[in-house]
Amino acid sequence: MKYRLIELLRCPEHPDVMLRVTGTHLAEVFPYGGEVQVPVCRAGCGLLGNWFTDIPESLPMHHRFDCRKCLGTEIETATLRCPDCDWSVQVVDGVLQTYITNGEPEIRAEEPLNKKVGPPIEKYLSLQSGEIVLVLAPIPDSMEKKWCNLGVERLRVEVNPEVLHSGRALACANGQGLSHYLGGPLDTSILRANCLDAIVMPVPTDRVSDFTDTLSRLPELLKPSGRAILTYARDPENRKSSRGRHELIMVKLPESYNHLESHLIETNGTDLLLIEHPAPENGNGDATA
Repeated sequence: MKYRLIELLRCPEHPDVMLRVTGTHLAEVFPYGGEVQVPVCRAGCGLLGNWFTDIPESLPMHHRFDCRKCLGTEIETATLRCPDCDWSVQVVDGVLQTYITNGEPEIRAEEPLNKKVGPPIEKYLSLQSGEIVLVLAPIPDSMEKKWCNLGVERLRVEVNPEVLHSGRALACANGQGLSHYLGGPLDTSILRANCLDAIVMPVPTDRVSDFTDTLSRLPELLKPSGRAILTYARDPENRKSSRGRHELIMVKLPESYNHLESHLIETNGTDLLLIEHPAPENGNGDATA
């Protein structure tokens, strides 16, 4: 796990408090191969353990932030703890355990998105360098590589331990400091609000701990300029028009989506529902929720 990830996490009871890293064992440094715009983080520095507002401005920039070292360093074992209530999550074998349970979650095979689904997702999300995407679906390798080359930061949730650890090992070996592999199913209550530029999520999915709660919280996780792609397997016998399928899908979404705009994108065997905030009336700046 990267220190970078700490800025995107929260204690469910105290969302404004930065989690503290304790009992840390660091892996070797894996050189980060991409460009670094200091600071990479936007609100705080996990390596220093403070929000930017609490870091003395008198410190020179190169003493305050060492982003290249941070992105190349893996936390192998640690506990992330809330200083206000002692709530905690674990990092085991370099992977944040995003789902706390007494039993093992059921793991079902999940087919990756059809290769023909990748191009429309890339087109309508149109991710840029420095943007953050939460990936709750097995995406085509070509799309993963393209996002990596663009400098898109990815939060990859995986329920299959073999896939998870092999993916993480490959990312480390390739110096992909902007790729975070999380052990799922994901409990979205540990993610900070308004931090994500994009979400890719199959509906329904076993990669989140509670499908209904997660679906209702997605609008809160997105920035005002953020957008989500929800993927629905298409029934080959369903002869309804696109408009009919769109209305049917929208009926299934919670009320938290009522203020958002949606657009149905037809692909081979899958319908993509693009969810985003309405454009601002003056055409400038980000729309507000």
